[in-house]
Amino acid sequence: MKLTSSIFSLVCLLLLFTVTSCRTTSLNLEKRKASGSSKDSSTIISQPDSDKDSSSLSSSSSECFSLDSSGVDQNICNLEALIIQKTNEYREQQGLSKLKTNKALSYAARQATTTNHSTWTAHSGFPNQRNQTLSQCHGKSGSDSNEIRSLTGENWAQYYETGSLESLASGFVNMWINSSGHRQNMIGSHTYIGVGVSKSGSNYYSIQLFAR
Repeated sequence: MKLTSSIFSLVCLLLLFTVTSCRTTSLNLEKRKASGSSKDSSTIISQPDSDKDSSSLSSSSSECFSLDSSGVDQNICNLEALIIQKTNEYREQQGLSKLKTNKALSYAARQATTTNHSTWTAHSGFPNQRNQTLSQCHGKSGSDSNEIRSLTGENWAQYYETGSLESLASGFVNMWINSSGHRQNMIGSHTYIGVGVSKSGSNYYSIQLFAR
């Protein structure tokens, strides 16, 4: 895939919660060169710039489950699906099975990304608030919340970049891979995964939720 080269700023704040301990990790501000076409920073998430970028979404594009009647921006859905796809690709590289996407779990993760970001260091709302959100999904059309027995882990990330969906998804997943605690969550003994994404100002926020 050929994309116009641009310079982007990357701000990473990674936070981790496991079922046995609470741990935080922060990364220093750094510059990196990323692939992607330059977009207006006011754009929620940039559209794929090429046929190849679009085809990379073909196996992971999804219709997001939401209790909000206005629905969810399709670019957000596609970004969430790409993050799940890249997480499963990494698991397969480690000789592990793929995790099953759970749409209600993604909804709970997406809702959590919109909370007060100053509380992230405490993983506010895990697991009780996530479980409460999941319970609101029970019995709703399109919900698969009944599959979830228990939450088993949570990863957070804050990311600043404009670019393609592909580069955004890779940025989130690579941050987690390069942090030992978050990596352990990604390769843990789970059955389901849900990913939520939101945007505030120039920052993107994403949560991975893991469950059995």
